[in-house]
Amino acid sequence: MEISELPDTFAEPLPWARPQAPPDQLRRWSRYVRHSHTAWVLDALDEIESQRLLLLATSPTGERPTLSWLVPFRPVFRAIRDCETYCALHLYLQRCAEEMVPLALWLLSRKANRFDLYGLPGYIDASDPHVQRILARTFLRCEAWRQFDRLWARQGPTDEIGRFLALAGRRAPFSQRMANWNRHVAQQPAAIAAPPSPLWFRDWPWSLAPPKSAAAIRRALRRIHWLVRWRV
Repeated sequence: MEISELPDTFAEPLPWARPQAPPDQLRRWSRYVRHSHTAWVLDALDEIESQRLLLLATSPTGERPTLSWLVPFRPVFRAIRDCETYCALHLYLQRCAEEMVPLALWLLSRKANRFDLYGLPGYIDASDPHVQRILARTFLRCEAWRQFDRLWARQGPTDEIGRFLALAGRRAPFSQRMANWNRHVAQQPAAIAAPPSPLWFRDWPWSLAPPKSAAAIRRALRRIHWLVRWRV
């Protein structure tokens, strides 16, 4: 976890309407936080927010602290990333200060993958450039092109995030990548390429390591158990 990846919590946020969850969703998140014993996430983020206010109060006038003040909290960030803490993060996003929204969304984005974006598309309408940058990087990493297009459609061509999105290229579709492979690799001249040979592989699956770690499998089982229990 590099320091440069951490969001700037001392930047002046732009006013925007933060999405509010319905009461029944808040109750489900609260029940899950209570039963999963992840309330420590809220306490840890409250402590970080208090530390931020203390730094603002003790820093010289007009001088902003650097991102190095977040370095001691990296073990907390890793613990939040490795546990099922997305409900606690959503609860914190409902009540935290505007300056802490980028940090909470950044922690939530570390858990996002191609199968679940954990509610990040709900913040696409945010006018804060720090939030937009976090969403853009997450959508690109997860190849969430529909959400990527929505984020790009509402940006102006002169915005910083617009330039970032314009420079970020998409991955070509499989048909195009296969055609490029056939054109540049499979059809080499006879003097250069070796004669074609059949593809052989050993069918011995039980000797290989599982594709997922034991911790990842346990997290998936806990999530399935939660979905079945709360019928989300």
